[in-house]
Amino acid sequence: KAIGKQLVCVHVNHGLREESKEEETFITDYCKKLGVECVVKHLDMNNTVKPQGYSTEMWARKLRYEFFEDEAKRYGAKIATAHSLSDKCETVIFNLCRGTSLKGVCGIPAVRGNIIRPLINCTRSDIENYCGENDIPYVTDKSNFSEEYSRNKIRHKVMPVLKEINSGSEHLIGEFTVEMEQIYTFLTQLSDTLYRNSISLNGFVLDVIRKADDVVIKFFLRNVLEKYGCLSKDN
Repeated sequence: KAIGKQLVCVHVNHGLREESKEEETFITDYCKKLGVECVVKHLDMNNTVKPQGYSTEMWARKLRYEFFEDEAKRYGAKIATAHSLSDKCETVIFNLCRGTSLKGVCGIPAVRGNIIRPLINCTRSDIENYCGENDIPYVTDKSNFSEEYSRNKIRHKVMPVLKEINSGSEHLIGEFTVEMEQIYTFLTQLSDTLYRNSISLNGFVLDVIRKADDVVIKFFLRNVLEKYGCLSKDN
């Protein structure tokens, strides 16, 4: 279906797996067939020293998105990723298992800054079925089958059990995240209002803060810590 927008495919070959070159060839050939411009960046991550505290996966993601941002600026475009509802559900469960705030159970947002996720309400099965029905070829990253990663354990062991309990569990978790996003937005707005009403030349007016509800104060404190660079926005 025509969307009235010019598409540019941007691919990063991290050079981490033997299949990387084959995947790159598949993507460039398919883009050529469709008449879509394809921009490829090559990385040699096996010989790249990653910063302390970064896993290989985290470091690869950081480099990948930096390139996406650069290309988006060059084209004056938005970045569209293929994250699905299944990815969102796995993220929520992963965050719950390692400990998270309300923000963590919102999962992956449909829009964040210049990034859009047009498939976020479609499950992985929906997408694969659509590809099958419309003869659209695709490649599956073999590392997705490795249970070395926590997310893959959730994908292959946890999600199938949840689907046995309720076949519509992914969509129900998706509805839950939408409600959590609404609550998170509401509390953030209250927190911002409290910030504006309590800030003074010498800091903050405690009497104003004390009158707020405990959960709003909690959001307010996170707000203050973020504004002064004491807390990552990803926490």
